[in-house]
Amino acid sequence: MVNTQEQKKDKKGLIVLVLLLVAVVSTTFAVTFSRYMTKGDATSSAIVAHWQIDVGEAGSLQTLTEQGLDLTGCTWTSSSNAETGTIAPGSVGTCVVRIENNSDVDAEISVGLGQIVDHETQQAAGITTMSATLENGASSFDLPHTAGSNYRDVTITVTWDASAAADVDDDETVADTQWGSKEQGTAQLDIPITITAAQKITP
Repeated sequence: MVNTQEQKKDKKGLIVLVLLLVAVVSTTFAVTFSRYMTKGDATSSAIVAHWQIDVGEAGSLQTLTEQGLDLTGCTWTSSSNAETGTIAPGSVGTCVVRIENNSDVDAEISVGLGQIVDHETQQAAGITTMSATLENGASSFDLPHTAGSNYRDVTITVTWDASAAADVDDDETVADTQWGSKEQGTAQLDIPITITAAQKITP
C-alpha cells in the first residue's frame, strides 16, 4: 500500500508542474503578440513655377495685366502734313514694344490691334480705315524663359489709310471727317495694342 505522505508529495509536484506549463504557455502567447511599431506622416513639397510677362519700351517695362499699359514711345509720320503731335488720314505710327518673359516657363505670345475707342468716353470710335501690322507679318510667336533669349522687340505699325480718290459719301470718309470736325484738341483716340500671353504647353 502506497504511503499517504508520498501521494501528497506527488500531487504537489504535479500541481507545480501544471503551473509551470501554464506559465510557459502564457509567456509564449505574450511574445507572439508583441512587436515594435512606429507610425508617422511624411510631407513632400514643390515650388510653383513663377509667371510674369513684362511689356513696354526697353528700359521701362511693366508687368502685363488686364488693366493695360500706356505706350508713349510710338512715332507718327504723316503723308497729309498734319500738325506735329496730331494724326489724320494718311498718318502712320510705329511702336516698338519689348515683350519679356520673366517666368519659369516658356510662353506663347500673340499681338494684335484692339478696338479703337474715344479716349474720353471709351466708346467705339467708328474709324474703319485704321489697321495694324507686325514685323514679318507674325501675329504670334513663342517666347522662352531662358535668360538672354527671353525677350523680343516687336514693331507694330498702325496706319490710318487715306485715299485721294475718296468720295465725300464714302462711309470711311464720313466717319473720319466726324472725328476731324470735333473741337480742336478734343478728338483723342485710344489705339489699343492687345498682347496676350499664355503658358506654352508641350504635348
